[in-house]
Amino acid sequence: MLQKASDLSIDQLLTKFKKAKSYKIRTRRAYDIAYKSYRVGTIDIAQQYVEIALGLSSDYYFEDIYIDSLILSGAIYLRNDELHKAQKALLSAYHIAYDKKLFKNFTQICILLSDVFAFLDNIEMSYSYSLIAFEVAEQYHYKEFSTRIASRFGRYYFKTGNIRKALALDLAHIHTDTGASYINTLINIGVYLDVLGYQGYALQCYFEGVHHLQSLNSTMNDDAFLRNSAFNLYYNICLILLDKSDIMQLRHYFDLLNSITERYTFTVRNMTYWAIMKAQLYIFENRYDEAEEFLRHFLQETDLSDYPRIRGTFFSTFSKIELCKHNFESATTLMNSALEHLSTPGDPSTYISLLNESAKTLIKLREIERAKSYAQRALEMTHKSGMIKHAIETNTILLEIAKLEYDNSTELELYRIIDDLKKGLESSGDEQLYKTALIHAAMVSEHNQYKSLQESYSKLEQEYHKKNVELQTLSLQIIHTNKLMESIDKNLHQWKPDNIDTDFLQSTVHAYLQQSSKIEWDMYQKHFLMTYPTFTASLTKQYPALSSSEVKVCTLIKSQLTSDNIADILCISRRTVDSHRYNIRKKLGLDANANLYTFFNQF
Repeated sequence: MLQKASDLSIDQLLTKFKKAKSYKIRTRRAYDIAYKSYRVGTIDIAQQYVEIALGLSSDYYFEDIYIDSLILSGAIYLRNDELHKAQKALLSAYHIAYDKKLFKNFTQICILLSDVFAFLDNIEMSYSYSLIAFEVAEQYHYKEFSTRIASRFGRYYFKTGNIRKALALDLAHIHTDTGASYINTLINIGVYLDVLGYQGYALQCYFEGVHHLQSLNSTMNDDAFLRNSAFNLYYNICLILLDKSDIMQLRHYFDLLNSITERYTFTVRNMTYWAIMKAQLYIFENRYDEAEEFLRHFLQETDLSDYPRIRGTFFSTFSKIELCKHNFESATTLMNSALEHLSTPGDPSTYISLLNESAKTLIKLREIERAKSYAQRALEMTHKSGMIKHAIETNTILLEIAKLEYDNSTELELYRIIDDLKKGLESSGDEQLYKTALIHAAMVSEHNQYKSLQESYSKLEQEYHKKNVELQTLSLQIIHTNKLMESIDKNLHQWKPDNIDTDFLQSTVHAYLQQSSKIEWDMYQKHFLMTYPTFTASLTKQYPALSSSEVKVCTLIKSQLTSDNIADILCISRRTVDSHRYNIRKKLGLDANANLYTFFNQF
């Protein structure tokens, strides 16, 4: 992630630091100690020596070490969950790297800022920094960042409900991953498969992760990232086993989770999830008072003021305890508090589960209208994200409401929905949802155009620039989707673990990505028409000899895309793009060296 530290031990580095004869060597050694300590998880030492490196590099103008130290400082704050300090350090590094044109550093910083804003529940800012990192890495061919950037995009798609695209991103890069990175990708794929309703396939991925972890156990003491991967792996296995009520395996994997929390130090965020899992185990064993007492003691010892979503998860767990005690009024109050804290963009699966639990509790209290509104919100989210497991549960709740409130025809309709979902009609509402979204986007854009006509020239110029940026963003999304399909086909032919059905994974995402690519191209064309409403008509009227493929290339050139970008979007070779450019110049009556973008600006 950051500049590689020396292979020497921390003690050896400390000795070299003390013996350093020049300030530059001393500064570099301080950085190496900080980086090595960060990797093995001794954060106090890392913090101490990164501050030394920052101070010396600032005093003596060692710019290369200063930028490295700022990035490392931000990463250390992030590991400590000191998010605002991490943001401040990384934004300082961001401006320096940009001004100095240190684009590899700049890409690292954007990835870390994406993480900071994700933990701050600002998912749009997190996505923006991921997109910047992607653009720079693509432009300068920084292949080493591809997996990390893909995982950040995956996080965004997951938190905004586009589960299949998140799954596709990780499948496209899994073959290139190693060590902790490979385990993290398996965890991500498992999470996505779980919420899509494929718990068996999710467990296949998790158990493959356990198998790989066993081969790396000897390095766990020296690798904090591997320890964190192990924690997340065992925790997610426990979640599925809890859902399946497999008490024997659940206890086994919780013991493994417990053992690493006793041996190593983890962040507040990790330990909070451990505490909630322990409480869930108490609840499963009908030890409700012990669960409540344990959680209250943990909360007294832990400051969660900066973690609204985690506080929401605590409220949700307390509500489960009250439900088990049949205190429905109290459970409803706690669920409402949980929903308030979980309302920011985050894990949609948790939010839908809580909406469903709230609806079921309200049915018991005979508050049917409120129960129906909660269930309908949950159903809308499941249709958007394709979470089959939750959709079945939500439709079952609506069926229960129908029995209490509606006539038999409505009940039969709900039975039909449940039957469709059980047969695996995973994308039953997707096409209509996309069409609705496109119509809505067109209406919003038309409204914005109408407003912009009444504003000043400067406002129009800003709007024009904004539309250009949006158009380029759409083109990047198409490139990304097309490359995903290519990567998935290539990598899944090479990645053949014994315990995972990769043919199923490939078929699950491939049809979705083909549909997604078509939809994104349609969106691009509509957006191009809104940005340049007369361009295509004027071009084809003046130059009717242009073929439809050549007109496509002309619109992409007008959008300031490179030949490589055009090739990626249209799924053709660079040589074919060059051939199109030659033919276009010929039909437009331009010489071979004419700049097509400059020419098209007259339209």
